[in-house]
Amino acid sequence: VLLGINGGGKSTLFKIVAGLLKNYTGEIALFGKDMTTIDFRARAPLIGFLPQFNQSVFSFTVEDVLLTGRTAFSGFSIKESDRALAQVIMEDLSITHLKDKAINLLSGGEQQIVMIGRLLMQGPKILLLDEPTNHLDVYYQHYLMEKLKKYAINGFTVIAIMHNPTLAFQYADH
Repeated sequence: VLLGINGGGKSTLFKIVAGLLKNYTGEIALFGKDMTTIDFRARAPLIGFLPQFNQSVFSFTVEDVLLTGRTAFSGFSIKESDRALAQVIMEDLSITHLKDKAINLLSGGEQQIVMIGRLLMQGPKILLLDEPTNHLDVYYQHYLMEKLKKYAINGFTVIAIMHNPTLAFQYADH
């Protein structure tokens, strides 16, 4: 977990690591490769990035949003295995009941969980989460942090920016 003051550069660092910002000094290497040499398609299975703010203007269903997490791998040709993976992720995140609902009609907390599910559809090794507990009530903050802890135990690297030192202390390894 990264804790720090507002405007301290945490989100900027995440954008650089995710490959979204190019004008920076220094070097970033992922799995021994210079980040500037890794193209978008090769980066997708390495890093999943959840920005601080997400806004959906289209009324895609929750399932459709999850399936967009596979576009780097299958383009816009959805495979049955992609749908099966979406089902597994919805079950794991307890959002199966939202499958056919439009994302722009969900609460902010529900949208946040769906966007994390979208990241999981990529199957990245690293999850960069910029304030993942935003918009979540106390129950879902702990629910999400428990899920993220389990993902970390099961081989994901989970790096999150947070403003709640209590949650950071309870769930972070570092």
